[in-house]
Order: sequence, then C-alpha cells, then structure tokens
Amino acid sequence: MARIENQYLLPPLLYNIIKLTNHSFSSGYSGVAIYTRQSKISPIKAEEGITGYLTGPSSSTSYISLPTSKQIGGYPTHLTRDEALHLDSEGRAIILDLGAFILIGTYSPANRDSSRDEFRTAFVQALFERCRNLITMGRRVVLLGDLNIARDEIDSAHAREAMSKAGGVSFKELSECRMMFDRLLEPHQEGVMVDVCREWWPERGGMYTCWEQRKRCSICHFLGLLSLLILSGRNTSKARELW
Repeated sequence: MARIENQYLLPPLLYNIIKLTNHSFSSGYSGVAIYTRQSKISPIKAEEGITGYLTGPSSSTSYISLPTSKQIGGYPTHLTRDEALHLDSEGRAIILDLGAFILIGTYSPANRDSSRDEFRTAFVQALFERCRNLITMGRRVVLLGDLNIARDEIDSAHAREAMSKAGGVSFKELSECRMMFDRLLEPHQEGVMVDVCREWWPERGGMYTCWEQRKRCSICHFLGLLSLLILSGRNTSKARELW
C-alpha cells in the first residue's frame, strides 16, 4: 500500500480504515483496507486484528481489556496473549461495528507450503471462532475478503487432481481449514453463516478469481479480494443491495 498514491489510498468522501502489516515483515507483505461512504454509513467502533489483543491508535489498552461498552466483543478464548499477538502481527483483519451488523474484512494466509500450515490453521480457527461468538451475542456478521479457501469441488479447478494425488480422499478432507469453513456455513448442522455467492448461483462453475502464477491459470473461487461474501442468517436479499 505504500506504493499507492494518496489520492487513491485516501479518496475524498470516504471513511478509511487501513491496517498494514507489522514492520517486522517485509514491505508489501500483507494488509487490509476497508472504505465506507461517509454519506451512507460510518463505523461506530473499529478494531485491528481478530483476537482483541492489539491496541487502538494512541492507546496502550488492548481491545479485549477495554470496558465492555467500548468493545466490539466476541473475542476468541483459546489463545494466550503471545499466540494472539502472533496471529495479528501480519495485518490480516479489520473489524468494524456498523450498528446494524459487524463487518469483518480479512486477508487469510494462503496455502503455499507446509511451513505456514500451523499459522494458517490457527488464524482461520480464531477468525471463525470470532464470527461464531459474535453471532451468539446476537450480532449480524458480514465476513468478506480473501479467505484463500475453496469449500467444494465446484469452487476449485484442480480439485480432482488434488484428490487423485491424495489417494481418493474427499476434497474437504484435504484441508483442515476447508473442513472448518464447511462447518461454519449452512447447510452443515453446525453452520451459522451463508455463502452468498453459492446461495445465488449454487451450480455455476468456472467462478475462479485467483490467478495461479506457477500454472498461469485461474484455479480457485474464494481466492481474490472481495470474491467472498459470507453473511449470518438467511436474509441474502439485503446482500444484493450491498453488492
């Protein structure tokens, strides 16, 4: 984001929430930005990260330690402080309380190689726990961004190849993150959210939004910023207005 000119990074008439990666990582490593039109809606509360252990601007108090009235809430409960700070060190999530709903923008770690599997799984687990906790609190939740997970075979151009290499294992079983994602979504018995794309186009194929540089082809739906829109509840008609 440091290479983007200010006129594009900070456009007029928009409320800007930008989270960049921790400076201990290389420039351009990761980051998330959310823009809301000031004439329509502005955040009531905003938090960086998914765990609640980061601090806001000009504050030394973590979000999770603030009075309840100033928290967004729903924080994961299974993490130590060091684990939480590690997960939130790469600038991968912003959470806004917009009154009518909670908006979570995320850039989830990609499945590149085994060295990142532990971090990726822990991040996705904490992200989905935050979603579930907020929904349990009675909040409506919108999750969008680059989740880097294809839920079903129809969402991945290389699903059959991957299953064949794994000896016939089902597509969902190939990834712990994919199984967690499946459990988050309806119609799974544990599901509490709806994949708006598949709600509208349940059988449409070829909806791939990630360009695989090594194979020089687009391989997987749910990869690519804003290609994923997940809502809690069944009122997806409102999502068409937002979209």
